[in-house]
Amino acid sequence: MRDNVFVTSLAIDWAGVPRRDAYPFDVPAIASLHELDLAQRITFFCGENGTGKSTLP
Repeated sequence: MRDNVFVTSLAIDWAGVPRRDAYPFDVPAIASLHELDLAQRITFFCGENGTGKSTLP
């Protein structure tokens, strides 16, 4: 299996966020996020409907 087909990290381009005081950017876990490293080959994104899972590129 090729290693370059996996997402290895996620980051928010804070310069492109128009309002940091609006949802979801005002959630403390997201507001403090610089980069999220995804070290394992299997990563699950779980959450309730409407929480933005499908908007991940």
